[in-house]
Amino acid sequence: MGGLGGVGGWELLQLLTIVGVWAAASAKLVYVEENLPLPGEEAPPGSPWPLPRQWSSSPYQLTLDPASFIISSDLTGCDVIDAALHRYQNLVLIDPEATPDPGLTLLPFLNVSVTSGCDHTPHLNHRPDYESYTLEVALTEETKTEGAEPVMRGSAQLKAHTVWGALRGLETFSQLVHITEPENHYRVNVTHVEDAPRFPHRGLLLDTARHFLPKNTLLQALDSMAWNKLNVLHWHIVDDQSFPYESKIFPNLTHHGAYTPRHVYSQRDVMDIVEYARYRGIRVIPEFDTPGHAQGFGKAFPHLLTPCYGDGQTAGTPKFPYHAAYENLDPTNPQVYDFLKAFLVDLKHTFVDGYIHLGLDEVSLPCWSSSPVVRAFMNRHNYTEVRQVEQHYVEKVLELADLTPINYITWQDPADRGTKMANTSVVQVWKDVSLSPSKIKGWREYLHDLTAAGHQVILSSCWYINFITYGQDWKNFYNCDPTDFQGLIMW
Repeated sequence: MGGLGGVGGWELLQLLTIVGVWAAASAKLVYVEENLPLPGEEAPPGSPWPLPRQWSSSPYQLTLDPASFIISSDLTGCDVIDAALHRYQNLVLIDPEATPDPGLTLLPFLNVSVTSGCDHTPHLNHRPDYESYTLEVALTEETKTEGAEPVMRGSAQLKAHTVWGALRGLETFSQLVHITEPENHYRVNVTHVEDAPRFPHRGLLLDTARHFLPKNTLLQALDSMAWNKLNVLHWHIVDDQSFPYESKIFPNLTHHGAYTPRHVYSQRDVMDIVEYARYRGIRVIPEFDTPGHAQGFGKAFPHLLTPCYGDGQTAGTPKFPYHAAYENLDPTNPQVYDFLKAFLVDLKHTFVDGYIHLGLDEVSLPCWSSSPVVRAFMNRHNYTEVRQVEQHYVEKVLELADLTPINYITWQDPADRGTKMANTSVVQVWKDVSLSPSKIKGWREYLHDLTAAGHQVILSSCWYINFITYGQDWKNFYNCDPTDFQGLIMW
């Protein structure tokens, strides 16, 4: 599995990237830095985004009449398709004041065909036809009777193997239809598109722990993701700063861990977000990071955290900047694993995708090193390095995940150290030499090593959007191609 891509096709916009949000499909971005003209030419109206694998556009045009144009499908009784037909009817005919062009042939309908039948929930799938589609907008000449004047007919056909491919094709069709200025007429060029994503995982990470995002903001982000053909919301839902996720079996997590009672995602909120995403062909993968980034858990259950010995003698004392008074879930405490076992079962029944992101990165080793309890634990297990304690914890958690059972994603840290993982697991690469030249290798080296070890990999190293240079970031985002490494590439 690849990560985010470079210019063209669906290789753009995967993990940790930016999604453009437009108030309407007909909105226009205007570049205002006149002292720094951008190279290239502006795409003509009706250009699809992201760039399809193959597409051709003719100068011949058709028009739409909002009073009669309709989107229909041969697949009936499928909730995902039924909802999409209604949604894209409104997205295509976005301006209630726009009218058909009287000088052009009318396009009366778009027909959507799905060959594999109805599917209700998107999943990770490497098949090349999982989100592929063909779209044909045609203008043909017909003669009804011999000697009669030929009649021009407009037609549009969208064909996909799955409902998820149909969703991507509907999005492309909505982008092809444009409104002329100043006439305010609907137009669409005669067009042929054959498209499929370059990568099966195209995601956006949103962090709602450091900065709470209201439910409606998340729904708007999901709309924006669908417009850009992204298909995974990586929901970094909790962290040290807050715990806004309402657990069915551990309600105290939000009672003590949320910023306020208003800054909580109830079970109803989570189900609504997951359902909203499902109708747009977007998987929702929550991240619950441990053993580090876990003070949100500790606000409700402080006994699950490791007491640090910052002064060398007293439990629960900090030593800044190396560690706080309490850091990490306590790997020596059996209650930690009992808690995680129950919590994973809770998550499995709430999030329908089947994958949970377990984190497992950035453990505060100085805290564990300061603890006589951890040192005694090391002696009992014949561990000579504190890293072995981390490995002990990771292996126990992955064992719990396998027993639950759930599929899991982890940050790259355990895999870098050779941890054995399930065949279905996925490793997310976040490190790069640019973050710490003296301590971290380049992402290409990590991809080489991890794929050589047989791991499925998501690349996110190139798209840290919290590191901004006010205008130049997009060049780096576009220029990073996740296949630009020596190693095995899986699709």
